[in-house]
Amino acid sequence: MKLKGRSFLAGIVVGAACGAFGIRSLVAETVEPPAYLVVNTDQYKSDPIFYHAMVSAVVGGFKGKVLVEDARPAAVDDTADLPAGTISLIAFKTMADLKSFRESQKYKDVLASIAHASKVRHFALEGSPVAPGEARAPESGFRSAVDPRR
Repeated sequence: MKLKGRSFLAGIVVGAACGAFGIRSLVAETVEPPAYLVVNTDQYKSDPIFYHAMVSAVVGGFKGKVLVEDARPAAVDDTADLPAGTISLIAFKTMADLKSFRESQKYKDVLASIAHASKVRHFALEGSPVAPGEARAPESGFRSAVDPRR
């Protein structure tokens, strides 16, 4: 009788664990990936500090966070065509939040205030960031510095 009781208890534990992992995978499938707005600003006469302060003030209201601001792109090989000006990277919780930010009157007002002196281009990316220490290596036999088994 003791063996049956232990088997029953083990079955409950295994079933609960499988159920927890199943629910976790369902939740993972329904969560929207984060979105990133890449802003390329070629400033001719405008004040970059003023522009970035205005953008930062607006971004927070749309679940966004400025990750990189006013960075100058650098070539890593001879074939790179670098964009003119600077690059900023803004993270949003979802693509819907990013679109709400881009379509908001507040951001349109920011763009209008610098339109006479700057050229601004936008690019959107959707996807999950790679966590530190989890660098992904191609499956073609490339060996990762993080995971030497690859």
